Amino acid sequence: MNNITIPAYGQRTLINDLGIYRALIATDSLLGDNASEIVHYKKYTALLDSNFKVTKIRQAEELQVLYETEEKENQIATLNQQAKQTLLVKNLTLAGIAAVIIIAVLLYRQSRLRKKSNTVITHKNEQLQQLLDDKEWLLKEIHHRVKNNLQIIMSLLNSQSVYINNDAALTAIHDSQRRVHAISLIHQKLYQSENVSAIAMPQYINELVHYLQDSFDTGNKIIFEQAIAPVELDVSQAIPLGLIINEGIVNTLKYAFPNGEKGTVCVSLQNDGDNFLLLKLSDDGIGLPAGFNIATHNSLGFDLIQGLAKQLNGSFNIETNHGLVISTRFSVLAQQSPDKILVDAE
Repeated sequence: MNNITIPAYGQRTLINDLGIYRALIATDSLLGDNASEIVHYKKYTALLDSNFKVTKIRQAEELQVLYETEEKENQIATLNQQAKQTLLVKNLTLAGIAAVIIIAVLLYRQSRLRKKSNTVITHKNEQLQQLLDDKEWLLKEIHHRVKNNLQIIMSLLNSQSVYINNDAALTAIHDSQRRVHAISLIHQKLYQSENVSAIAMPQYINELVHYLQDSFDTGNKIIFEQAIAPVELDVSQAIPLGLIINEGIVNTLKYAFPNGEKGTVCVSLQNDGDNFLLLKLSDDGIGLPAGFNIATHNSLGFDLIQGLAKQLNGSFNIETNHGLVISTRFSVLAQQSPDKILVDAE
């Protein structure tokens, strides 16, 4: 049997071709034409193989398309994510820049306000310092004038003493001169010192003792010993304390060493507990006479010492112990520096 010619593949569909070859194979089998059957079968299998390859290629192409699509989608998602991140970074950057600008503006404003405030405070401090300087100058001028006036009083008393023949009156005038000098010396110290509200007691007491020593012209007969703590006292306490020292030493020089006897006078001002001072005036003279009662004894010096001790809000004690010992214990007033008025501009 002659072979049947199959039209070209390009002119029919694959399914039709496969159907034709199956029909030809069946026909060849019925006719017993094995040769044709084998030829048609090979073409049939070749067509199947071709179909399989096309399918695989198509599947591969589809997979490639799917892969590329997925890749593109991933790329698009990545780009979207990057775009979001970029936008977020951009927004954060803009927010940061805005915050920095705001902070810079606030800091600049704060700096301007602080400079303005410091300028005002500095000006106030300069005004306060000027007021303090003026106050100190006025106080020094007052102390200078008071000292001069007290010196005039001492001169008047000295002039008055020339015309007095009464020994008791003359003694009273000299005692008054010494008391005035004790006060005048304080105002002189305040005028000469940078601190117009406090007196350095070691220097003041030393000058007062030397003045009294020269006033009585004791020479080398009476030895003065001093033990003064390095303390400063307010003028309200320095004046009564100076008068107590004056009265005590004058009393000692008058009565403790009769007939020009030699002796020693000790002046001590030391700390005695927290914020307390103890003044001791002692000598190795004859002491108080037997049966002496200070409460009933009429003595201006002792009365002044007791009154001045009360003015210091202190205690007063007098005893005989190988001589006379006068003690006054009092609390120290707190002092405040005028510089504390100034305001800190920092």
